[in-house]
Amino acid sequence: MKTPSFLNGAALAFALSIAAAALFATLTMVIMPGVVMHWLIAGLGLAYTLYLLRQTVARVGRVTTVAVWCIGTVATWVFSPSLAMTLIIHVGMVWIIRVLYFSNGALPALLDLGLSALALAAGVWAAGQTGSVLLAVWSFFLVQALFGSLPRSLTKPALTRRVQESTERGMRLESDEDSFERAHRNAEAAVRRLSARS
Repeated sequence: MKTPSFLNGAALAFALSIAAAALFATLTMVIMPGVVMHWLIAGLGLAYTLYLLRQTVARVGRVTTVAVWCIGTVATWVFSPSLAMTLIIHVGMVWIIRVLYFSNGALPALLDLGLSALALAAGVWAAGQTGSVLLAVWSFFLVQALFGSLPRSLTKPALTRRVQESTERGMRLESDEDSFERAHRNAEAAVRRLSARS
């Protein structure tokens, strides 16, 4: 598994904070700020989810993850009009996605939960102290960027790690040309066997 690095997370935090501040300033001219905040929370959560899915080597369940995210977002809008509850639910969904795609055990998952709670506290604190959407989003996602430094597993055996590394290395080394050559040789051998039977 490819874990997101801190620098990638910090760059994402910067981009999302600029985008959120610009969207908030623009949309609050015509829409109530509370509604805009709900939209921003959902949009930022979806953007971060897509970033996480882009960072993982797992190909299974991506569409399902996005679909469940969208269903969870709609359910949150319908059943939880509270901004605080919406924020907590979206942070929880991000945590679940990170655990499913990047963690291999209970302790790393709990560490990630603590990091998510710390990020939420940092974002709420920054919003309360400054009233700035930019600084609140920046603080939240900057703490989330520390996710890459969390251990994926504390009990992963060395053999499993070596097998995974060699598999990843093998996937990188095998090019399309190698695959074509192997398929071509297999096809020629099959034709020779068929012609020998005739």
